[in-house]
Order: sequence, then C-alpha cells, then structure tokens
Amino acid sequence: MEVRDFLRQLGKFQTLQNAKQPPWSKFPGKDNTDIFWRMGTGEEYLIEFGGYYNYLSKREQIGISTNQSTALHMEVFL
Repeated sequence: MEVRDFLRQLGKFQTLQNAKQPPWSKFPGKDNTDIFWRMGTGEEYLIEFGGYYNYLSKREQIGISTNQSTALHMEVFL
C-alpha cells in the first residue's frame, strides 16, 4: 500500500538523461573514510556531484535516493 501511494503521488520514475554517476559508483574502490574524498579528485567530484544533486528537482532526488544501491551509500556521503 505504501509503495502504491508513493508511486501514485510521484508517478513512474524515468532514467535521468546525462545523469552524473554517484561518487561511490564512479570510484567504487574508495572507502568513504579515505583521504581521497578530502582532497584532489575525490573532493572535486563530491563538490561537482553535490551541485548536480542540489540542482535536481525533489522528484529527481527521490528517484536517485530510492535506488537500492544508491540508498546504501548515500547516507555516508550526505
């Protein structure tokens, strides 16, 4: 029931065109506590992805965060 109500309210999610990969997908071998995320390439990508994510509509953000593999990693980075 909860899922049905959720989909009724927001509709079917479509794959985003030109979507940026979440940081954990782009750099799968890097641990979330690695210094990589604090300086250099990792830090730059987090800033870039954060700007992209914040630019998305709430509906698009929900679409990204409800993806199971994304949801498992997103809490660590947000």
